[in-house]
Amino acid sequence: KDIGYCIAPYEGRLFKTTDAGNNWSDAISTGYYFKDFFFADSVNGWVIEPPICEGDYIIYRTSNGGEIWEDSAHFNYIDGIYFLDSKIGWIVANYNTLYKTTNAGRDWEISAQLGYFIPKQLWFTSESQGYMIASSNISWAGLYQTDDGGITWTPIRNYMSLNKIHLNENNILWGVGDYGKLIKYKTTITSVEDPQEGNNLPQLFMLSQNFPNPYNFQTTISYSIPNNSLVQIQ
Repeated sequence: KDIGYCIAPYEGRLFKTTDAGNNWSDAISTGYYFKDFFFADSVNGWVIEPPICEGDYIIYRTSNGGEIWEDSAHFNYIDGIYFLDSKIGWIVANYNTLYKTTNAGRDWEISAQLGYFIPKQLWFTSESQGYMIASSNISWAGLYQTDDGGITWTPIRNYMSLNKIHLNENNILWGVGDYGKLIKYKTTITSVEDPQEGNNLPQLFMLSQNFPNPYNFQTTISYSIPNNSLVQIQ
């Protein structure tokens, strides 16, 4: 509850607090630029530094809360990073390739080729189950799910631009996006009900972006409503 981290991306600085945010000190500073960072717990963390002009993206790793950092790995390009614990993690690197590590990022192996996906954020709940917000060249941005460690991805919500997702302790996945968009998705089945007894309706009203937009003579509009009713679009 007292230890936290944040970055000043364009200053190349990662800050650490040990008193719940009242004071912050540099945990690492390169003076250039940090694209992203991730901490699996209070001491094990990783930060991604892009090249200044030419060269590789560098992953720096710490196992003691930022006191010492080591040059962990180099890639041509890195899109996203997520660690399940202090050892197991994933990155999207080298343009749409999903890599996995089981030794804290010292070694990386190809887990899957993502093909047409352009990832923005990863979130894994186990070595097999994970979530991703991404766009693709066959559909608009959306929320996707994998049950095989990232080899295949299926859409949960399509045609929406999400910026961040967060999974809470109740297995509720929240997503926020452009124009005040907020989504809520329950990631696990807690009970099996007779379909005749429940209407399985969504809990919130949501109107998604039409696709394609702009359109000529035809467009598709996806929506969800929390009760059975007549729907009229004006």
